[in-house]
Amino acid sequence: MKISLINPPVDFSISLGKIKKIAATTKMLPLGLGYIAGVAKKHGFDIEIIDSYAENLNIEQTVERCLNNNSRVVGISTVTPTVPTMLAIAKGIKERSSGRVPLIVSGGAHAHIMPRQILETGLVDVAVRGEGELTFLELIKNVEKNNQDFSAIQGISYRKGSEIFHNPDRQYIEDLDSLPYPAYELLKMNLYSAPLHWLVAEPAYQMMISRGCPFNCIFCGIKALGRPVRARSVKNALDEIEFLHKNYGAKEIMLVDPAFPLSKKLGVEFCHEYIRRGLHKKVLWVTETRVDAVDEELLKLMYKAGCRLVEFGLETGSEKTLRRIKKNTSLQQARNAVKWSKKAGLEVFSSFIIGFPGETKEDMQETIDFIKSLDIDYPKVNLLVPYPGSEVYEMIIKERPNISQEWDRYTSFSSMTENEPVYVPQGISAQELKSLHKNAYRQIYLRPGFIFNHILKLRSWLNIRKYFIVVSTFMRGIF
Repeated sequence: MKISLINPPVDFSISLGKIKKIAATTKMLPLGLGYIAGVAKKHGFDIEIIDSYAENLNIEQTVERCLNNNSRVVGISTVTPTVPTMLAIAKGIKERSSGRVPLIVSGGAHAHIMPRQILETGLVDVAVRGEGELTFLELIKNVEKNNQDFSAIQGISYRKGSEIFHNPDRQYIEDLDSLPYPAYELLKMNLYSAPLHWLVAEPAYQMMISRGCPFNCIFCGIKALGRPVRARSVKNALDEIEFLHKNYGAKEIMLVDPAFPLSKKLGVEFCHEYIRRGLHKKVLWVTETRVDAVDEELLKLMYKAGCRLVEFGLETGSEKTLRRIKKNTSLQQARNAVKWSKKAGLEVFSSFIIGFPGETKEDMQETIDFIKSLDIDYPKVNLLVPYPGSEVYEMIIKERPNISQEWDRYTSFSSMTENEPVYVPQGISAQELKSLHKNAYRQIYLRPGFIFNHILKLRSWLNIRKYFIVVSTFMRGIF
């Protein structure tokens, strides 16, 4: 029985408009599909991954590849902006299949949060909720036995005729070490890299050490996918880094956990073992963590262990907004974390959001001024996107029940496109919000001192290349 897993293509002209070239330079590993494929392969299934995004395949080409494989089950990864593309692929497969029509399965964040809406289209047969590895394995075992009764499979919603059924949730995977590595051998590894602002060496690949997030930030939908934090052992994680270095020449690992390390104890253990194995001389790494999870001592140790860039989600420069969004950190903690990181020799990437409910233009300018007061190498300012599954989405649909469900418009850079932002706070127009967003980048990136500091970093071809792409693209976007 053949199985296809699809990472859909993305039309960045819709989501990023004038700055789409930046996204086109980055191909992130589809780790979710990789893990699902790894588990399925371990149990003897004939499985392929069609990464349409990385391979630059359009919808038609993706459907053709899938049909040529004669797959019995087709799983399509789904995040909010790719829902229309996912449905178009599902429709193409169903309409063009000769003989037995494959079972179409959708997984990922949006399928988890809105399974009924996806199933009601009639184009998807099963929505996988939560972690997909064991759920998908049980599902394909059923299909292999020609068992169409899915009522006992935990963690799915499914369509049977005109009826939709929601089975009980599946428990989270506690022992992450029990999972095989993602099926890297099914992917064209030469296509993948890190986003330009995270790129410190090549080849660069993404990796996951922990799952789950215990925090309550109102703008984040990740808590819908699991609050309990579970981590792989340090040995298991570093074994995989050595595997990626030996087999694929990895020189950079980008940790894509919700936050790593979440504790000083784990961070210290990870760094000491990284150094003991000599990995700090072979593979650099970058990570996202929280300002309340690090101190000066840990950040110095991280640099010694090969970390070269750290990301903090600082979100806002307004104490009022910080409390409202339930970040549970302070502006002083943010200042300290950035200062300590720079002192340790680390580059700093920080993300911010403007356009929260209740924010005024003055609040947003406060965020811009806060960014300018910090020594951040790569500040990123996003427009708020009320992703389904987040608390802010629930707040906004109570206020505006008819909020757009054109999912491909759910982008934090709508100011660079012809589209209006999905959400605009009261007291400001869509055009004013878009103008303020562009102006934020002008105020931050066109400061003489900021430009001079980046010119000093142009000591390698890698830096020259990535800065040229970023600068030329953003100039088109913000003017």
